[in-house]
Amino acid sequence: MTDILVIVITVISCTKLLNKELNTCALKKQLHEAKKKVRAALKKNLILDVHSYTNLINCYARCGDVRGAQQTLEGMIK
Repeated sequence: MTDILVIVITVISCTKLLNKELNTCALKKQLHEAKKKVRAALKKNLILDVHSYTNLINCYARCGDVRGAQQTLEGMIK
């Protein structure tokens, strides 16, 4: 396997793990924890995919933060 392929597989695995964790946070209504996970992922230069944003928006909505959900959606579009 080439080095680039290994990097791509690692990034995909990390994104899938993040998405699973964000979904869990949404189910448990743990918005603070979800935001912390997203900040950590971005700090590590992980690019959020559409599933990451969907899970984060879902977490905001389940926690009653409609404005946060809207801002996340608008940030996703940019």
